[in-house]
Amino acid sequence: MALFAEMLAFFGSKAPPQQLTYGKPINIYADIPIFPPFAMMLTVACSQIIRKLTGKPLAFLPAPLSTVPVRVAFFAIAFPSIILMVLNPAGGELKAAGSGTLFTPVNGLATTGIYESTRNPMYAGLVFVAIPCMACVVNSAWPILISPLTWCYLNYVVIAAEEKLLAQAFGKQFDEYCQSVPRWLI
Repeated sequence: MALFAEMLAFFGSKAPPQQLTYGKPINIYADIPIFPPFAMMLTVACSQIIRKLTGKPLAFLPAPLSTVPVRVAFFAIAFPSIILMVLNPAGGELKAAGSGTLFTPVNGLATTGIYESTRNPMYAGLVFVAIPCMACVVNSAWPILISPLTWCYLNYVVIAAEEKLLAQAFGKQFDEYCQSVPRWLI
């Protein structure tokens, strides 16, 4: 592999990148400027700022469920469940394919398990499960109302950069995968 890289450098070509750079949590010069889990936290933080500025909490939980102890218990159950049901299987499939999470070098294409249903299970879980869970924790619809901004960031910045890298690395195999499996859930 090193010989191939040297030959490409000698002839003025550049090997495709094997991994993306990302913000830790924010770096505007990185391929992924805002680390995706931090983007979720920003969504919730911004929603609470909007809540304060507007004076409209948009609370939606009924009285018995809106108490702080119930919301904390919900959070204590919901987040480990998300990790066990979405993140662990997705991370396991990436590792089985020869890659990893956290923008590590890409050495394989995960196409089995949860990746047979969606190309981006972690981001789908973030937008469609984690943000609504956080809305329940803060008892406000604001996180859900501004979550389309998070979806846009993930879809047009993060996933676009990842798919460009995967297309360079896996070519036709990745193109065929994209044709048979949706980017999100549908």
